[in-house]
Amino acid sequence: MDFSIIDFAPNNKKELKRFVNFALKLYIGDNNYVPPLKSELLGNKLFGIKGLLTKDHPFHEHTKIHYFMAQSDNKVVGRLAVCINYNYNEYHNVKVGSFGFFEVIENYDVAKQLLDEGIKWIKNQGMTQVLGPLNFSQDQTLGILIEGFEFFPYINTVYNKKYYSNFLEKYGFSKAKDLIAQLMPVKITDETTKKRHERLNKVIERLKREKGITVRQINMKNNSEFIEDVKLSAKIYNEAWANNWGILPVTEEDAIHAANELKLIADPGLFNFAYVKGKPAAMIISLPDVNEMSWPGNNFFTRLDFVRLIKIFLKRKKIKRVRLWALGILNEYKKMGLDAVLYHESFNNAHKRNYEECELSWILEDNVLVLRAGESMGAKTYKKWRLYEMPLENNK
Repeated sequence: MDFSIIDFAPNNKKELKRFVNFALKLYIGDNNYVPPLKSELLGNKLFGIKGLLTKDHPFHEHTKIHYFMAQSDNKVVGRLAVCINYNYNEYHNVKVGSFGFFEVIENYDVAKQLLDEGIKWIKNQGMTQVLGPLNFSQDQTLGILIEGFEFFPYINTVYNKKYYSNFLEKYGFSKAKDLIAQLMPVKITDETTKKRHERLNKVIERLKREKGITVRQINMKNNSEFIEDVKLSAKIYNEAWANNWGILPVTEEDAIHAANELKLIADPGLFNFAYVKGKPAAMIISLPDVNEMSWPGNNFFTRLDFVRLIKIFLKRKKIKRVRLWALGILNEYKKMGLDAVLYHESFNNAHKRNYEECELSWILEDNVLVLRAGESMGAKTYKKWRLYEMPLENNK
């Protein structure tokens, strides 16, 4: 197969459109692929959306990003983004470049040439290691799906071709870390489950009384208070996750940007803060899974952003799935049972709103405490993603 590689920067809108559209064509006929809205990646001036792939997005203020595409007969057959996140490198005192948005036809030669060019660019920036896939950071989508291809994906989780992991390992990448998803039933379907939750209710209420724990929802009705709550969530996130593998503190600006984008679909009953004797101590964030409503189908009309948004708006009350995205507890309040309190609060609110199941993701494979907490609520592991790494001097 004859093909060539082209490269371009985030200000090249014409090539960025081809970059985005390639994935839509690659997954035609695959009912488990749910692409992000084009406006999320390319932006939309009318609605004031700053696309993640464009130079206008706040993420680009502390990064350097470049794009590569493989094309044959003027048709795109592969794509790759590479990134230097200067905030990440400074925080961890490393020289790491990352790759992401990796999509390619089932042809290893095309994949290899894309990776060759992308890694060459990263090395030219003075980096000594490459990590990925990151699209573009741990706060976006990441990893390669390696188990659970048969299951329909939840919001903001990765679904990809099965051969991607083989391509990356053949190239020379090795496992950096696996990320786990657990699936937990929310709908109470039998008497045993009902009695278990009744007992748990009593335990949680006693714990709240003894420890002085109160729980409240995020304020979404008053914009200024909403912004303050988003800032509080960023503060808790940064402190609670400070020692986690690969973490990078989120800036207030990035947190507010992300929150405003998700405000359309957010359910305040699934975004809760816990206080201990009046002081903020922890938070839990779950997102209604709009993927089923926004699945674009395989024709041009249903792939249009406004059609997908209308479907989400009209059918949002019919959503039956939620994704537990983040749980953070400040260090001084750990081992007080706040995780159980917030899990249970989120579960009860989801149950009242007629959600039926919840995905807990992503969970680091060695985060035993969180995995066990999920299991105590009846969750079972059912999906796995993998992040890869490679020292650049050993690339092939």
